[in-house]
Formats: sequence, structure tokens, C-alpha cells
Amino acid sequence: GPSPYTGPVGLPLAPPVLLASTSEVPDAVRREIATYAPDQCSEPETLAYPGQRYAVNDNFTLWEVPCFLGAYQGTSIFAITQNPPADWATMLSLPNPPALEGENNAQMMNPEVFAEKGLFISTSLARGEGDCGTYQVFRLMDAPGETLEFQLMEYREKVNCDGVQSEPSEWPLQFQPGE
Repeated sequence: GPSPYTGPVGLPLAPPVLLASTSEVPDAVRREIATYAPDQCSEPETLAYPGQRYAVNDNFTLWEVPCFLGAYQGTSIFAITQNPPADWATMLSLPNPPALEGENNAQMMNPEVFAEKGLFISTSLARGEGDCGTYQVFRLMDAPGETLEFQLMEYREKVNCDGVQSEPSEWPLQFQPGE
């Protein structure tokens, strides 16, 4: 369905192309994940599907590599290569809102990709009931150095796991960038 987010959009992507096997993930993407996120994406070959790719433009391809699939949520890592892929890749990190300390994460939880708007939604459920967790909206943007990056557009969090279910897009807003 349509994205519940109605703010500024990112770079539009071509529709996804489902990969036939994990062997289609470029070696440069695999090296990038092994170097910068080995603890977040260790066994993509054992997942339910091999991933997908999106043409960003004539120069870049965005790769979605599934990393973990659990009982009620899964993760993917996104990386950029030139088009066609050659010897380099850049793994995209997910920026935190300014108030949160710590390292940027590479894993997008339960990713939803809205290719035509360049939007990505990450929903991390704190438990299987789905009554609490975090909800983040990112947009894909040009970055310095002829590459791309994710920009955090919305961060919502419901801390109280109270058994009351609601749409994650309606959880309390914690961060939205200023205009």
C-alpha cells in the first residue's frame, strides 16, 4: 500500500528486481558488509529470499541484502554500487536522531521500500505483540563525494509495552528534522 509518511521524499528508484540467488550480490557489497557489519549480517545465504536491487539512475544501483529473519521480524542492509557493479560498494548507515547516543546502525528492521518516492520505513518491534518499538522513515539522498546516503525524516517510539496495539506510524513522534 501507500506510505503513511507524507513529508519530503527522496531520490526515486526503479521498481525492485528480485535476485534469483545470493550469488547475484556483488563481491564488493559482500566485502563491505563483512568489513563494517559482520555482526549484523553474517549468513544471508540461509534466508527465505536472496534480496533485491533497484536502479537509482544510470550510474548507481542500490542493493538490499537480507541479513536475519526471525519469528516476527527481519533485517536487511542496503549498499550502493556503480551501475554495472565493479570493484567498490558503499554500505549505507541509518542515522540516529540527535538525542540518541551510539553508533549508526546498518540494519533496517522489517524494511518497507517505497521505490517511486525514495522512502524507506524501518519498524523494530520490541516484542511479538507489536504494541511497542521504534518506527523510522528514511529518504535516499545525494551525498558529498558522488555517493548516496539515508536521511532520517521521522523517528517514532512507543516505549510502554502496554498490550494496546496501534499503527507504528501513529506512535509518539520523537524526532523530525527542522525545515
